[in-house]
Amino acid sequence: MGIYTRPDSPWWWMWLEGTKLRESTGIPRHGGSPEQNKELRRQAQAVYATRQADVARNGAGLPTAKPVISFADFADWYADHIAAHHRGASKERSMLTRLCNWFDRYASIADIDADGVREWMTARKRTVAPATVNRELDVLKLVLAAAVPKYLDKSPIAGLRRFRIDETEPRVLTHDEERRLLVAAGPEDQAWLIMAIDTLLRLSNVVNLKWAQVKRAQKVIIPLNAKVSHDAVPITDRLEKALARLQPSNEWVFPSFHRRDKGTAAKNRAIRQFDALCQRAGVPHGRQAHGVTFHCLRHTGATRALQNGYSVRTVMKLGGWKDERSVMRYVHAADSDVRAAAESISARPPHSRKRKTG
Repeated sequence: MGIYTRPDSPWWWMWLEGTKLRESTGIPRHGGSPEQNKELRRQAQAVYATRQADVARNGAGLPTAKPVISFADFADWYADHIAAHHRGASKERSMLTRLCNWFDRYASIADIDADGVREWMTARKRTVAPATVNRELDVLKLVLAAAVPKYLDKSPIAGLRRFRIDETEPRVLTHDEERRLLVAAGPEDQAWLIMAIDTLLRLSNVVNLKWAQVKRAQKVIIPLNAKVSHDAVPITDRLEKALARLQPSNEWVFPSFHRRDKGTAAKNRAIRQFDALCQRAGVPHGRQAHGVTFHCLRHTGATRALQNGYSVRTVMKLGGWKDERSVMRYVHAADSDVRAAAESISARPPHSRKRKTG
C-alpha cells in the first residue's frame, strides 16, 4: 500500500512504489467522523492511483494528463509567490488584474494559445498605448512560463513578438520652462523639482526620500532601494537652499506625496502633481503632446551635464548607470561639439598655393 501517514503532517502521504518519490496527496487524514475518515482515505487512494499511472506513462514515454487550473487562480498563486518578490510587485499585481479580465474566459490555463493572445493584443491596443500592451505581455509570458511543467508542457507564447515602438528623442526641459515651473511652484514642489534635475534621481527615489537619507552636514543624499546603483549623491547649493525652506513634519522629505486620502499611490500622486504644475506654468506635458514627464527631469540633468563638458564617466557615476550606451542617449544634437562636427563635413578645405618652379 502506497498511502501512509507522517506525524508532522495533517495530510495523507504516498510512496510511489518502484520509485524514490515521497509526495503529499493534499488530502487530510481526519475528517471529524469515522465515515469521513474512510472517505478521505478513499480519495487519497484515488490520488495515489492517478499518480502511479502518471509515473508509468512517463516511464513508457507517453503523455500525462496535467491538472486543470483557471488563469485567475494561477494568477493569484503567481502574485503571492513570485510577483511578491519582484521590485515592482504592486505594478505587476495591477497588470495581473487587467490580464484576468480577459483571460479568465478560458476554462483552463492550458486553453490559452498564441492566437488568443494575439487577439487580446489587438483589442488592448485600441484602448492603450502599444508600450503598455508590451509590458502586460511580458507579465503574461512570465505567468505562463511559471505554469511549466505542472500545468503546461511549454509556454504557448514563448516566442511571441511584442509591438514595435517608434523611438523618440528624450525630451528635456529648456531653461525658460524650468524657470516658469519654479515660479509656479511652492517650496516643497521647488525642492523635489530641483532635486530631480540636479541629482538625476529617479521618480521612486525622490518620492520615497526620507530625512534620514539627507546628510546635510556632508551635503549628500544616500539613495536606498534604487533601480540603478547610486553612490552618495551630492547636494547642490540651490538644492541645499530649497531643502532649508522646508519644515519637516514627519519622516518623509516630501509628505504631500504620502497623504492617506483616496488611496492613491505615492508615485502616481507625484506624477499628477507634476502634470498640474506644468499646467500652471504653461509647459507642455505628457508624451502624446511631446511634452515633459517626471522622468524628463533626469534626462534634463544628464543632458546639461554632458553639454557643459563633463565626461560620460562622470555622468555615469552621478546617475548610477552601468554602461556608456545608456548615457549616450542623452547627448543631443544640439550640443555645440556635435553641431560643429556636422558643419565641418560640408565645409571646403582651405586652398594651398604651390610655388611655381622655373
